[in-house]
Amino acid sequence: MIVSSQILLKKAQEDHYAVGAFNTSDLEITKGIVAAAEEMNSPIILQTSEGEIKHAGMEIFFDSMKIFAEKSKAQINLNLDHGKSFEMCKWAVDNGYNSVMIDGSKMSLDENIELTKQVVDYAHERSVVVEGEIGLVPTPSKDENVRILKADPIECQKFIEKTGVDFLAVGIGNVHGENKGNPVLDFDRLKKIFQVVNIPLVLHGGSGISSEDIKKAISMGICKINVNTELRLAFAKALREILEDEDVIKPYDIMEPIDDVIKEVVRKKIEIFGSKNKI
Repeated sequence: MIVSSQILLKKAQEDHYAVGAFNTSDLEITKGIVAAAEEMNSPIILQTSEGEIKHAGMEIFFDSMKIFAEKSKAQINLNLDHGKSFEMCKWAVDNGYNSVMIDGSKMSLDENIELTKQVVDYAHERSVVVEGEIGLVPTPSKDENVRILKADPIECQKFIEKTGVDFLAVGIGNVHGENKGNPVLDFDRLKKIFQVVNIPLVLHGGSGISSEDIKKAISMGICKINVNTELRLAFAKALREILEDEDVIKPYDIMEPIDDVIKEVVRKKIEIFGSKNKI
């Protein structure tokens, strides 16, 4: 069933666990994520970035995600991940996403506030919730000069007051993509942010963070954790192994085993996040 992320994250905030936000870009990954959520009786957020949407085909792929979510016994939110413009977020709102993330983190604070407020005003009029971001969470493979700009607690407070955003992704040393070694999270900074912020907090780059640090972050106010790279790595590894057997040529014989690989990654994350049996 489709459920607003506002409902999912409010409960997570009250009961001190996090909801996993899992990215998908094709049918097999979607099937695996949803199946794991059903097996674990866990709420999840099923999300797509701009790149994933463009690869899969905008309207057709979203319709398939929506059907999976509507027919599932799990509680599922459909989210646009890292929308980079008002136009992209507007498209997502107009086409049925019930939450969107606008990423203005590479802008100045005032520019970020202006863009996020524009998205919030449009989305809230249509009962769609919005996630913003403060602090730069880089992708080492894409950003030539990798900089980790951590979120400032006072700026976080100002950002929320000026934009009316529903959730806030915070940069506290976390990094997108495949990390060589665990990122060093700034828990002192997270504690200060939590003291001045009264909305659910989001942690991006969840694939490269240790289980211990994930659990500590949840205890300090993190309610939503994004997972993408770990799913991609598992998908690619399984596909390479399957294709070593040249006699395997049927598409469903190639793709069906990948469902189980994706399910295993999601099940493990749900255990760590503490969202098992939270429906």
